[in-house]
Amino acid sequence: MMDTTQKHTAPQQAFVDSIASRTQPLEPMNRLGKEAREALTSLSFPSRKTEAWKYTPVNSLLKLSMPETTATSGIPTNITLPQTDGYLWVTVNGQPVAEASSLPENTNVFIGLLSEAHDRFPDLVNAHLGTIAEQKHDIFTALNGSAAADGLAVILPVSETMDKPLRIIHITTDGAWDFPRLLVIAGKNSEASVEVRFMGEDKSTFTNAVTEVFAEEDARVNVSFVEEGNGNTIQQTWVSQQSKSNCGVHTLTVNGRLVRNNLTMLLNGEHCESALNGLYITRDDMHVDNHTLVDHRQPNCMSDEMYKGILGGKSTGVFNGKVYVRPHAQKTNAFQSNRNILLSEDARVNSKPELEIYADDVKCSHGSTTGRLDNEALFYLRSRGLSTSSATKLLLQAFGEEVLERIPDHDLNELARNYLQKI
Repeated sequence: MMDTTQKHTAPQQAFVDSIASRTQPLEPMNRLGKEAREALTSLSFPSRKTEAWKYTPVNSLLKLSMPETTATSGIPTNITLPQTDGYLWVTVNGQPVAEASSLPENTNVFIGLLSEAHDRFPDLVNAHLGTIAEQKHDIFTALNGSAAADGLAVILPVSETMDKPLRIIHITTDGAWDFPRLLVIAGKNSEASVEVRFMGEDKSTFTNAVTEVFAEEDARVNVSFVEEGNGNTIQQTWVSQQSKSNCGVHTLTVNGRLVRNNLTMLLNGEHCESALNGLYITRDDMHVDNHTLVDHRQPNCMSDEMYKGILGGKSTGVFNGKVYVRPHAQKTNAFQSNRNILLSEDARVNSKPELEIYADDVKCSHGSTTGRLDNEALFYLRSRGLSTSSATKLLLQAFGEEVLERIPDHDLNELARNYLQKI
């Protein structure tokens, strides 16, 4: 048992121990796991007094029980895999399903297990894995590091382009706890498109995912996350950009009991461009929290962020986005927007956009609005013969479309439009 009793209550200690006791025989996760378990001895569980978790209590996670074994016999019969013309990687309860996956062969682009990447490119993997994910400072990142037995790596050499997008699907069943780990290294002047989708009908599952993306000079990388499972998800993503790179991170949340997305963009070189887009559609008692940080570290960079929410039932949405402009980062252009529509009296949103600027030659703006559908617009559409239901759907689709038109992921966009039509 790990001795963190001074930091944790008994339920928190049991939660940590159940995760940190997992075995990690393969490199590089064996090394990372040892470092993570050491970090856990000094990390505290977030509470209401923790500013970053003020509106998202995680005590409900402590009531979950990690099963000793979970079924991994293939794709569950109640799950339909999305059709895709891209590469496909599927896991069920953390175990790869080879017969459902399709990865490139005989190409210069490596897509495969993290352990295989470490065998082939040990210096490259060790120089990147765990270097921007803050497992020394964040307990959920450390828990992922201490539990993930393996992961997936995407490595693009200089000037290589993925000829097809990669779709990663993580399915959880039977109360499973899953700890996906993804490492993307895009070499100079390379191009990649990756979509990660979380699926599963069981509300008692727990997914704690960590993604690290490294975009070298002139690289172009788009990463999309689709949260479609009914369980609990904590998704943490770090993106490190070098000069003249262009990166987009796009998040669609349509299901989930408790969902927390942490996204950190590190603009480490000049003339970087970053796009952050999010759409969350909630109902019942869903709780969806998006936290973003864009760290402008160098001059002449641009970031553009738009998150929108459509909230019904007794659901809760949280948005906390910070743009941080360092003194050296002159000529920064940074834009941030969070807009929400409430469909019921019981739905609520906590929105906190932030700008922290230490340079004087910048163009930065942020804004947040929360309200109900425009009655005048509804009246206008009804006067043109539409029913109240049809008019409402049309307005909500237009509201969501503003985000979708910024996302270069056809599969995500079509899925989002299907959910918008069901509201």
